[in-house]
Amino acid sequence: DSSFYQYPAAPTAKALLRVHDLLIRAETERIDVVHLLTAGPPAIAALLVAARLGLPVIASLPPPLVAEGPLRQVYTRALLRQIRRLLVTSMTARARFIRAGIDSGKIIAWRPGVDTSLFAPRKRSNELRERWGVSDTRPAVVYAGALSHNRGARLLRSMEVELYRTRPMHRLIVAGDGPAFRELRAACPKAFFIGAVPHGEMPRVLASAD
Repeated sequence: DSSFYQYPAAPTAKALLRVHDLLIRAETERIDVVHLLTAGPPAIAALLVAARLGLPVIASLPPPLVAEGPLRQVYTRALLRQIRRLLVTSMTARARFIRAGIDSGKIIAWRPGVDTSLFAPRKRSNELRERWGVSDTRPAVVYAGALSHNRGARLLRSMEVELYRTRPMHRLIVAGDGPAFRELRAACPKAFFIGAVPHGEMPRVLASAD
């Protein structure tokens, strides 16, 4: 019987100021392992807490991009040296981490799953589709995820251009938020940007896609 505790923090250096609070909370909740979901400043705070409490650290992070500068690459390698296992969702991600200098012995494939009782076609919403301005003749293409460049958000722009070249009668629906939100909205003026979507609402959004 396992319990999972979330320790959300803003993706800025201010997260480092919360180390003391995180330490107290982690001691109170008597956690057994730290799981990193970001490589940003909150990860440094989490590593400090783990070191203080003598806890193992695992991580599931997006693979490094080719466009990342050398300083970022050095930081990522230094961060991942502190973890016991790195969970990846594809062999492509595994290969990119290895090319970035990460020990292959640390990497474990962690295939994503789908809760089919939650994510199901019956959640399709005509109300949403009307709001998006889509139909059988103007299909909805949905992107759902973080809007940050380390998550490959730059690909959205090129994808939208290619879609208009091959399937002009469509509408791109972007479900998510992040630091690249304004930039992408300006670059894709014909797309419908929903913004952050609550987890409970995401099945309806995805089921309403074509």
